[in-house]
Amino acid sequence: MFCKCGKKAVYHRKYEGTYLCKEHFIKSIERRAKHTLRKYGLGNNERLAIALSGGKDSSALLFFINKLFRNVRGIDFFALTIDEGIAGYRDKSILLAKRLCERLGIRHYIFSFKEEFGLTLDEKVKDRREYACTYCGVARRWLLNKKARELGATRLVTAHNLDDEVQSVIMDYLRGDLSRLSRAYKYAVMHKLFVQRVKPFKEIPEREIALYALLNGIEIQEEKCPYARGMRFVVKKFLNELEEESSGIKFSAYRTGVKISRVIATHLSKKVMYSCAKCNEPSVNRICKTCELWR
Repeated sequence: MFCKCGKKAVYHRKYEGTYLCKEHFIKSIERRAKHTLRKYGLGNNERLAIALSGGKDSSALLFFINKLFRNVRGIDFFALTIDEGIAGYRDKSILLAKRLCERLGIRHYIFSFKEEFGLTLDEKVKDRREYACTYCGVARRWLLNKKARELGATRLVTAHNLDDEVQSVIMDYLRGDLSRLSRAYKYAVMHKLFVQRVKPFKEIPEREIALYALLNGIEIQEEKCPYARGMRFVVKKFLNELEEESSGIKFSAYRTGVKISRVIATHLSKKVMYSCAKCNEPSVNRICKTCELWR
């Protein structure tokens, strides 16, 4: 099949009924990401911390941010990587992250669970692997926020995509977590030590980001995280099957999630954000989840 410009198509976007060549596909991804970025109201004196794991999504994000802002005065950015300590997996992705930063000429900072908490993730969950995602996610978010702030970042840019966002909506709904649903789409900073998140890819499907990375010559890690199981894994599989049967269902679910979030937020009393009594980092409780699990 062919793109509207007459060139051979590299992608069939079923939910739009269009075929796109390499050039128009890349432009469409970047156009959508720019549209999302505008919603965050970036100013003229921004210092962006780009969360870089070395995976396809975060590598594509760094490539996009560099392309967009490398010659823009008033916007500085750097890459921030967290080494959780997953043998045979994270070491490979960090190598890819280093290569990409060297290729693009971007400053790269790496911090580890071992340095911060005294244990790698492998060591922490040696006898409780089923809880790995909980231990990892909580600590990684905590450390990203802390180090981004210490490095002077005004925003923390993450590579969450459409699939990630919809999965979170479904999981929060299944858990009955109205508080998370209500704040899922807010842009406001909730605590003075909280670095505001920015998600340029949140309205772009995961498979399109993967193709964007490939078409731009970005190395992609083939190995999957050995701990990638649990509810998110099941929900992801379920949503992918639905998308195959009904193209565009992920977009519909995302938009419905936004509407639900706004409705719940108007009826739910605002939660107070505390400073954790142990580490002083932002927390919805007196003691943050990271200190509960890791200290």
